[in-house]
Amino acid sequence: MRIITATIGSFIFISSHVLGQGSGHGAHLHGVAELTVAVEASAIEMMFTAPAASVVGFESKAASSEQLKAVEDARLVLRDPFRLVTFVGKECDLVQAVVDLTAISSSQKDEHDDHDEGHDDHDEGHDDHDSVDDEESHSDIIAKYEFKCSSDGQLKKLKFGPDQLLFGLDKVNVMWVSESGQGAAEVTADQLVVELN
Repeated sequence: MRIITATIGSFIFISSHVLGQGSGHGAHLHGVAELTVAVEASAIEMMFTAPAASVVGFESKAASSEQLKAVEDARLVLRDPFRLVTFVGKECDLVQAVVDLTAISSSQKDEHDDHDEGHDDHDEGHDDHDSVDDEESHSDIIAKYEFKCSSDGQLKKLKFGPDQLLFGLDKVNVMWVSESGQGAAEVTADQLVVELN
């Protein structure tokens, strides 16, 4: 799966230009999230990135009891990727879910071994926001998922919904790569299915 993870990085850069975002990971538009999907014979990796304001309603460190509850509610929702998207054509079980809310929470409750790995890169490119008024700073929430697939079928579709995007998002930019190809699509409330063929 490390090969797939490396492939996702280069694919995000290429696909972001296709979707008109101009820069890869880190494009920050409220109401717009990104989902990258890498498919290998018996495994799938996904990474979901969304502005904190779109998920919990704020981008600063949680301070009030309402904000702390919003962070915990988001954590619980994001730990279940099937609330975000379901697979058509392939049966898979969740192996690992890592939800990174450190941008808005001082506590990290996820249980996993390699949380700190790779998070230094996330802050790159955001240093310029520190010199701007704190109210204008941007914080992203990131969730990473690993699945082990038991069926021999091909992943044909990603289904969002049933009738709207998670957290009331306006759009999810989806980028995928598999052994048979790659592509990108925009998911909205009017178009909740991505065909991967």
